[in-house]
Amino acid sequence: MRRLDLLFQSLVYSTAVSIRTPLLKSRFFSNYYPGSVAADDIIALIVDDPSVVFEVQADDTFPVADLFGNFDVVDQATTGDIRSGRSNMELDVTTGATTTTLPLKAIDISQDPDNDDVASANTNVMVVIQNHIAGVKSAGLA
Repeated sequence: MRRLDLLFQSLVYSTAVSIRTPLLKSRFFSNYYPGSVAADDIIALIVDDPSVVFEVQADDTFPVADLFGNFDVVDQATTGDIRSGRSNMELDVTTGATTTTLPLKAIDISQDPDNDDVASANTNVMVVIQNHIAGVKSAGLA
């Protein structure tokens, strides 16, 4: 279970997983769950509030004009990073549309000075879950 891999079409988002490793017999927390771990006491902490804002990396430059558009996600690799807990999922800039079935709605550009450059690839974008299990938000503006 990677950080953004829980973006199913009826979305619920897992932010952390508690795993007791069979070999070490110790518990650790991660944003990444390697599917090969066989344990019967895995605990996933779920954020299911549809108004929570997440920061997601875009796969390209993100035009400010696309804010409030709806977007899909793209998987840049088949596995996340076990050490950092980071996923390889990104906001797919080319999918910006008004379609309500897309999973993310971009609402702002990150305020982090290291990740807010809209002229460079991989801009960080603030998003809410558009197509949430608790209901679908409005059509996007993109």
